[in-house]
Amino acid sequence: MTKRTPFLSRFAALVLGFITLGHALVAFDLVFNFLSPTPEIVALWATPSWVKALWFVTTAFGVAGVVLLYRSSVLGLLASLGVTVFLYFASVGLWQDLKGTFWLAVIVNALAIIGVWCARRSNNSFKPKPLRGSA
Repeated sequence: MTKRTPFLSRFAALVLGFITLGHALVAFDLVFNFLSPTPEIVALWATPSWVKALWFVTTAFGVAGVVLLYRSSVLGLLASLGVTVFLYFASVGLWQDLKGTFWLAVIVNALAIIGVWCARRSNNSFKPKPLRGSA
């Protein structure tokens, strides 16, 4: 039987999945232009190709992070850190600002770090060890 990843790693994978889904929508719209052309969307379409490539790399790291957070908390942490780094540069390149999903990705990293810590503990939980020999 395989060892399950901690709850916080699985929860981080769920949140990272929602982040990745939203960014995949933006990434595919940057290439295929399927959203209705509002002034904001038209400005997004005019971004340089390196920003579009960063959005696709961010999406790829996000998909890998979701899968890895369910399988291996350490590799999932590394992938979620990659998502955050690429998302930083993509957000600055696209909007010249950091949006809420970047900060949500930082929270995902914090959850993944705690998940790695829980996985490294011997009993893999937050339960305290029972007292022996008490009254």
